[in-house]
Order: sequence, then structure tokens, then C-alpha cells
Amino acid sequence: MQPYNVYDILFKNHFTLKKCSKMRPGSTKNGRNLCALRWIKQTNKNGSTDEFKLYWNTLATAQQDEYQAEAERLDSAGAWKKASDSAVVNGVLH
Repeated sequence: MQPYNVYDILFKNHFTLKKCSKMRPGSTKNGRNLCALRWIKQTNKNGSTDEFKLYWNTLATAQQDEYQAEAERLDSAGAWKKASDSAVVNGVLH
């Protein structure tokens, strides 16, 4: 039996390619999905779910709260009917 080489194990695990799925925001009108729609449209058209999760988690709580408040405003004003609405995708990235 051959002993384990720690370097080989770490190297293989680090460079194992994982299938990354393209980020597809849900239909719920909330701050996270608003941010995702803008992130995809304005900065990362082919971004993965993992990439967006990292982006979202690095935002300050205040920034996430701004997205939530804006999502509520857009929804109550009737400006968020579909994901491609201009007010939704072309707004400010916080």
C-alpha cells in the first residue's frame, strides 16, 4: 500500500473542476433578486450562482437593506412587472 501524499491530495482537491451553474434569480421580488438582476445585467452577464453568492455576502448589511427597500418601492409602485423592466435592471448597484 502506498502512503498518502498530502500535497497530491490538496492539489487534486483544489484543482478539481466543479460545474458552476449560471446565476438565475428567482421570481420573488426582494432585495437579493433585485441585486442579482442588476449584477447580471451590469457587471457579470455569465456569472455563476457561486460568484453571485460571494458578491452578495460581501455587501454590507446596509447595502443589502437598500436593495430590499428599493425592491419594495419598485413592487408597490408597479415598476417591477418582469425581470427585464428598465427600472429593475438599470438601477444603481449599491
